[in-house]
Amino acid sequence: MSNLKTSRQVEGLERLLVYILGVAPWEFGLMADENGWFALKDVIAAIRAEDGFRGVTEGRILEIHRRPGDGSPLEMSEAGIKLKAGRAELADKGEEPARLPKILHLAMKPASWPHVSINGLAAKPGRGGLMLFESKEAALKIAKRIYPDPILVTVNVHQAETGGAKPGWYAPGIWLVPELKAEWLSGPPTPPKTEAETAKPARKPDAEPAAIWAEPSGSPSKGKKRGKYDDAPE
Repeated sequence: MSNLKTSRQVEGLERLLVYILGVAPWEFGLMADENGWFALKDVIAAIRAEDGFRGVTEGRILEIHRRPGDGSPLEMSEAGIKLKAGRAELADKGEEPARLPKILHLAMKPASWPHVSINGLAAKPGRGGLMLFESKEAALKIAKRIYPDPILVTVNVHQAETGGAKPGWYAPGIWLVPELKAEWLSGPPTPPKTEAETAKPARKPDAEPAAIWAEPSGSPSKGKKRGKYDDAPE
């Protein structure tokens, strides 16, 4: 009985992965890079936010990926995770709104806001842009997968547009922008820096230069699709 239950769980996880990666990634606040790869940690966080999948691990996804022959729909590499060629069948997003919203939202780790409030924020190379949400709740929901207590930041769309970073439509309720300048953003007040934080330590005259260490980077159904997957696991 336990083997049967595990088998059903794996089947349900596979259906969910196919839906997330190949049907409607925007419903989960996800977007592939220019080569179609999704960040594995973001996909796992999205899966764990779904009822019945809170305990999913990378190892369980690897089981599906390593299925012998052509039985697995997944490709995985250091770049991330995606469906094999020909497996994706994106759902219809609908029509792009005629007008831009006046404000958009994103949420972030509280420790990042003091820096962003001064220096702004730019999209990572290879990504379509920074993801902005019309709904405050949606922005917070996505961020809470990664950070326990994210803070909400508001974007003045008119200022972004006149500043040369007009948001582009991605999916219902979601827009993309290449960068955000600090003056376009508003968020919670940041504490002033103390004298100890602003004062630079004096350099010793004969001190040897410190070694710089870099962490290695890396990340590890045919038929018409509708907006929600029909065969959700129990």
